Amino acid sequence: MSALTGWLGRKARNRAEKQRVRARAKAIGQARTTVAAQFDLWETSISKRSSMEPGSRQRVPCGRSSRGPR
Repeated sequence: MSALTGWLGRKARNRAEKQRVRARAKAIGQARTTVAAQFDLWETSISKRSSMEPGSRQRVPCGRSSRGPR
């Protein structure tokens, strides 16, 4: 009888461990998604705010300055 209870207990522990691992992975994934979304909001907010400031310069590709030739 103890062999049967040991087998059932081991099976229950394994199932519980797999469930715990899945739940942890899901929680970590949701946290990463939330953090990434928040950083995207901050980045958008900062870029909008900085482009609306008087005297702000827009980035010019290829390393050229927006002030013209020197």
